[in-house]
Amino acid sequence: GRRPLFKGVLSARQLDLDRLIATRDQPTRLPADALRTLIANCAGSCSAPIPMELSFSADTVTLGGAALLMVGCDARVDSNGWALDRLEFRAPGLTQVSLSGRLDTIPALGFNGPMSIDTNDPGALASWIDGRKNATTQIRPLKLRGDVVLNQTQISIARLKAEVDHKALDGKLHYTPAHDRTPSRLDADLNAPELDLDALLTFFDAVRSGTGLQPPSEIALGISVGRATIAGIQARNVQAQLK
Repeated sequence: GRRPLFKGVLSARQLDLDRLIATRDQPTRLPADALRTLIANCAGSCSAPIPMELSFSADTVTLGGAALLMVGCDARVDSNGWALDRLEFRAPGLTQVSLSGRLDTIPALGFNGPMSIDTNDPGALASWIDGRKNATTQIRPLKLRGDVVLNQTQISIARLKAEVDHKALDGKLHYTPAHDRTPSRLDADLNAPELDLDALLTFFDAVRSGTGLQPPSEIALGISVGRATIAGIQARNVQAQLK
């Protein structure tokens, strides 16, 4: 017809994504690497000759050596790529992840859209991401919400709203990877009545390690915090612009 459309509904009790990409040298990969490999393997078949609407659900999905629970996804696919209307799952650390937006596969992997992460045990979440067995941070719990842009040229979170151990935090983050002769750079503005900066940096360093990102060579940081813990020292009424 003039407006062809394919609709599909898929469900599974268990799905092992690690086995789909396992090799003799790498039977298990870190979550970020496993996800990149999966998308790269199917990038050629991600475009559709006619528009499609797909819904997927699974009780358990194995990824990065751990089980993701209650996975659900509603997506629309056309010749331009994927539009995620909803993607939800529960990750290690009693972590609920929800996101929606545009997923690009050509010319390179990229995502643009709102995302939220609510975790009761950030240490367990960080351990899964960076492949360590022991918790790496004592932050409990952690909530993050914002508009995310993720691609080869940048990682940014705009309109960031967060709670760190039930204490509010807002601001924005922008990370630029190193390219040619341009060094990697982090720009951030953070505002909070109370903030344990040491624990927060430990958590994000574990996430950075698991995703293969380089530490930023340049940093521009704006902080407005009523009470902060920095390098083990308590500070009050912190107002700073650092480069």
